[in-house]
Amino acid sequence: MRNRHSFATLALAALVQGQTPPKTFPAAEQSLQITWNGQNLAANQTLPQSLVMTPPIVSVNYTMAGAETYMLVLADLSIPGSWLPNTTSPLDIAVGMIPDRTTWLQWLQTDLTQAANGTLYSSVAPVAPYGYPNPPSGDGLHTYVFYLFPQTCGNGSLVGLNAGRDVYSTSAPDRLDFNLDDLAATAGFPIAANYFRVTADGTSMSGNAASAAKPTAAGTASSSTQSTNGVGMTVPGIGLLALMSLASAVVMLV
Repeated sequence: MRNRHSFATLALAALVQGQTPPKTFPAAEQSLQITWNGQNLAANQTLPQSLVMTPPIVSVNYTMAGAETYMLVLADLSIPGSWLPNTTSPLDIAVGMIPDRTTWLQWLQTDLTQAANGTLYSSVAPVAPYGYPNPPSGDGLHTYVFYLFPQTCGNGSLVGLNAGRDVYSTSAPDRLDFNLDDLAATAGFPIAANYFRVTADGTSMSGNAASAAKPTAAGTASSSTQSTNGVGMTVPGIGLLALMSLASAVVMLV
């Protein structure tokens, strides 16, 4: 069953790819506007670590329709597979950028609504407070992806393979191997996304933040109380129902 699901999700990813890294899932074609210190993020941009130490402003440049509340996820897709316990079954690994890489949850904010200017904001505490990107020294570029999901579960609680995780601490082991595939299966496809890259190597970072050490992939943001600003959007083109139908057809063929 897992192989069938993976085949279907890869087929869908090929259709909606645009604002997420190639050949990764979940995928989105609409851009999530991310702003740090007045600088707007372009997809696949390499940023200095000093710029991303605090949560960005998040917004959508048109009015979103459908869901009343939204859920924002930021994940590192480049965590070494060697960080996983030896007892981890290959079938349970949340695949990151490539098969020998997994994920780390950097930030999970629920109950977001869209302001008139497109900014996303929330008055509730994050499920997983923002941990600034902090790749291990010598591990090269890490890819970080923002996803904006419809909040289909009323209180934004984690369900499915992610249920029961304690992710509040920025160094919580439960942030490792966070399953984005399963989140998309329960919440629906992301409405918008964006991604960037950071390295702990001196070539593309400034500042002197400490490098991550297993199992800590994220630094601690300067404030535990975070307000989130963002963008809103509708989904044009193929449409969710058509995508769901395609997924069903692919599974039947497999």
